[in-house]
Parts: sequence; structure tokens; C-alpha cells
Amino acid sequence: LCHKADLSTPDSQGVTPLDLVQTSVMQCRNGQLRLGTLPGDADVRLQQLLQEVTAMPTKSILVLEGREVRSATFSGMGNDMVAFSTESSVGLYNVPQKRVLFMKKLKQEPLVSTVQHVAVNPEVGALAVCLELSPATGSFANGEQRECRTVFIVWPNGSLEHEEPLKLSMQVSRPEHALARHSCVLLSRTADAQLLVGRLMDGKVFCWRLDRARSRLVCESTVTTDGGLVAM
Repeated sequence: LCHKADLSTPDSQGVTPLDLVQTSVMQCRNGQLRLGTLPGDADVRLQQLLQEVTAMPTKSILVLEGREVRSATFSGMGNDMVAFSTESSVGLYNVPQKRVLFMKKLKQEPLVSTVQHVAVNPEVGALAVCLELSPATGSFANGEQRECRTVFIVWPNGSLEHEEPLKLSMQVSRPEHALARHSCVLLSRTADAQLLVGRLMDGKVFCWRLDRARSRLVCESTVTTDGGLVAM
């Protein structure tokens, strides 16, 4: 199928592109059904595929060669900018232009840097990243406690290329595997005073209030020392 093709235009035999897609999908489904390999959610997948072909709801697709996009969220009220993250980078994607405007690699040698979570305030365009810094594997002696650092980085207006971000760094001891939690960050989604909530891997949850420009810390409070699920 060509981009923006008319799916209702028949060929010389009176068959439309939509007819061909439906026939191909049903043949594939029936073949799997005979072999007993049809997934339990096959009918749902079939409906999604046909919906994609007929209504074409997908506006844009981004593929980063050699990297995994781990999260993506609209960063503004216009739904034309998407903030996304990979394991060690954060970027901005322009939907109408169908291109990546800027990608920023978050790395601090010799530590291993991992982007754990991304949050936005679409009302003002603010962007926050939860970055986990840990020593490289094999750098610990037997029985030595793993000291890590969680950094919360805030771009006041979401401009990765031109803004100096606010950084809040927290020292944390990595707990036993069974007790470890993923660190995360949340932003209040209003145009008023900006609240930033962060959870560390040991369960501590903090709340910070920023000034109206979202460039300075006004106050800090501890929400809990053993938090689970966090929402705002």
C-alpha cells in the first residue's frame, strides 16, 4: 500500500487494497487455527490490524536503529511534541515534521547511567527525568554495600538543547534484590506552582516545590520512607 492511498479504489479485477488485506489476514488466521498455533488474543489483534488499515489512526512512527525506545509521552497541550527515552538518553520528536528534534545522552563517567522514568507537565512543557547512576558491575568487593545515586533532572520548559536544567541528586544504598523498587519521577500537571515527586529504589519518597519559573527549589519534604506505588 502506498502512503495515503485510496483503499477503496479497485484494480482491474474489482479487488480493492482493503479486500486484499482482509483476505490475507483471514488466510493467516485460518492457517494458524488449523495448526493449533492461534494465540488467545488473535481476534483482538485482527481487529487492531484492520482498524489500522481502514481508519489509519497512526500519525507517525519513529524507529531508532540499535536503541530501544522505553517510554514516550506527549509533552505539550498541542499533541505535536513527544518526549521519549531510551536506556541512557532523552529526546524530543516532532509529530507534524516526523523527525527527532534533539536527543540528549545522559551519562556520567565512569558510572553506569540508566534513565528509569520520564514525566511531563503539558500545561507548561516542563520535562523531568529520573536518572539512576551506579558503579559498573564487578567494581564491588565481597560484602561491600552498593552505593548508588538517583538524579532528578528538570528542564523548566522542555527545551533539552537550550535550557540549563535543575538537578536534584540523592545518595541511596541499593537494597536487596527482593526489596528493590524502580525509582521514578512525577510532575504536577498544572500551570501553578510546580510540584516534583520522586521515589528512590529504597522506597523513600520526596516532594519538592519549585518556583514559578521551575528553575529553583523552594522547599523539600519527605512523604514516606517506605513507599510503594506512587501517583499524583
